[in-house]
Amino acid sequence: MLRMTGRGTNGQKFLLLGLDRENLIRLTSGKPIVCRGETVGLEHDVIIVFGETLDDVRREIMPHRDE
Repeated sequence: MLRMTGRGTNGQKFLLLGLDRENLIRLTSGKPIVCRGETVGLEHDVIIVFGETLDDVRREIMPHRDE
């Protein structure tokens, strides 16, 4: 996965995460991709997950949410 921070033409900061085919195969195999926040200047990690539907994604992530 490609990770990059920068600024758009309007000056707004952005975080770009670029996925390749191998990343998509990993995601569709039920393996989340984790981007450690410290590597891109964030205080928290970014986790990318895949599901066939948003309901599938919700079922997967709900046990991990903050209350």
